[in-house]
Amino acid sequence: MRLFRVSMAVMVFSAATVFGQAAGGNANAALQRALAAVAGMSADVNLVQEENRRLNARIEELEAGNAALQRRLEELQKLCVSLNERLQTQERDTQERLKALQGAIEADQRQRRQETEKLTKDLTKLLAGSNAPKQPAKPAYSGKVFDWTVASGDTLSTIAKAAGVTVKEIMDLNNLKSADVLRVGQVLQIPDKKK
Repeated sequence: MRLFRVSMAVMVFSAATVFGQAAGGNANAALQRALAAVAGMSADVNLVQEENRRLNARIEELEAGNAALQRRLEELQKLCVSLNERLQTQERDTQERLKALQGAIEADQRQRRQETEKLTKDLTKLLAGSNAPKQPAKPAYSGKVFDWTVASGDTLSTIAKAAGVTVKEIMDLNNLKSADVLRVGQVLQIPDKKK
């Protein structure tokens, strides 16, 4: 600023000299015109300097805003990288879990298939054994028999007592597995021990 004022003084003096010579030696009038011109220029320079200060302040403000935006952008980029890494980790974990689950399902299916095959073989053997011709049961009693039709309230004990035989003899002769399973109307063969 000081250099500018020195330059302005030199310009005023030079202008006054030029105007004074041009005006025919009236240096005072020329100096007044030069000072007026310099004052106008000085006002313009002041306006330019003020505008320059305002623009510099705006530039600093924009640069500060730009720096803040740059920092935010860097934070967001770091966040994106972090999220991407987490996503990749979760995807790997999910893939591993899916593989483990698929392996468990396949193992379970193999085990069930093996169990089904074993049960099928066992059932086939069982059915083959049940289709084999059965030996007729030998009656425990080879003498005469008579028929007894089971009535309501009859039990093997009451029938055996009435017929004079044992419960076991009636069960053996009729191939009964249990003494408790009788139906009304069922016909039983009873050993005839009466002579």
